[in-house]
Amino acid sequence: MTRFVINTNDIIHNYNELARHTHALVIPTLKSDCYGLGAAKVMELLSGCCGVSLFAVSRLEEALPLAGQGSDILLLSCYHDDMSVRAAVDAGLIIAVDSLGQARRIADYAAQKGVTVRVHVKIDTGFGRFGFMPGNISEIKAVYGLEGLSVRGIFSHFYESFNINSKSADIQLEKFNEVIEKLRDSGIKAGIRHIANSCAALRDGKYHLDAVRVGSALLGRLPMNTDADLKRVGRFETEIADIRMLKKGSNIGYGGVFKLKRDTRVAVLCTGSGDGVLVGKGYDTYRLIDIARYGFNVFKMLFSDNRLPVTVNGKRTRAVGRIALTHTMVDVTDIECKCGDRAVIDISPLYVSPNVKREYENV
Repeated sequence: MTRFVINTNDIIHNYNELARHTHALVIPTLKSDCYGLGAAKVMELLSGCCGVSLFAVSRLEEALPLAGQGSDILLLSCYHDDMSVRAAVDAGLIIAVDSLGQARRIADYAAQKGVTVRVHVKIDTGFGRFGFMPGNISEIKAVYGLEGLSVRGIFSHFYESFNINSKSADIQLEKFNEVIEKLRDSGIKAGIRHIANSCAALRDGKYHLDAVRVGSALLGRLPMNTDADLKRVGRFETEIADIRMLKKGSNIGYGGVFKLKRDTRVAVLCTGSGDGVLVGKGYDTYRLIDIARYGFNVFKMLFSDNRLPVTVNGKRTRAVGRIALTHTMVDVTDIECKCGDRAVIDISPLYVSPNVKREYENV
């Protein structure tokens, strides 16, 4: 059976390591089912073992199953339609607001329900996705005065904090702080201030403010180097279904594109792209430099072994032939193994199919 094994102690370790790097509140972000780790399980784990009481998610459909379980859920996306607003209020979520009209819609429904709704104000400092524009200070102030709303925080989002050579994070932080200063000059307490994501949280303390939102760092999988002692979470395992001896020149897999260069002992694994093997993000080429970078990476592939790495019985080897939807073939000529032995493939939890069983262990 194919499975994705998650060491819960590694998640706890990563959370504690992140908390060690800041005096700010650490808010675990559980979007996309906590990047494939299982949002409900991670919330239960961190609330029980680390005392976390506030989590963030991106979408309403992620938030609703987690609501009412003893922890506060901050919904980061800004919803404006009546159905979504009412569902968020009914579930007791902390709601992100980015317009006075949306805030009034929430306040009106709160009045009908006879409740006070907690909200965080979103500021667009350059991401372009949700948020009051920083110059729209009059409407931002008005949100703080609406009956039925309790503004608990204010936040924004970095778009390039992983790039240590870019000044964009500093520019965004400056814009964010200017809004907060204008609120303070008007006698308004902004609430919990947060702008840092995982990379910013580990890059510089000046970005921490009152809270940091961490997601990918919980997995120990960041698009930048860090001195933090983060553990890589998740192990994709499957069993050897068959072992075959094939002659030099034999075809392996679809398309007839791979011919063996020697007599080879081949292990057949019952897993493939349908489970997430070799699945990843596609290229988005908005700039000439992106096209050049992608082209250079393709050029480098001509001079390197780009076959999928696979570990069998602790020894590293490579896949042979194209990865199919449900099968992968591996060269085990130099590895002692038998049918039923485990093979491990490094896959980001984000790309592991939901159909693959998650198993949690404590090691």
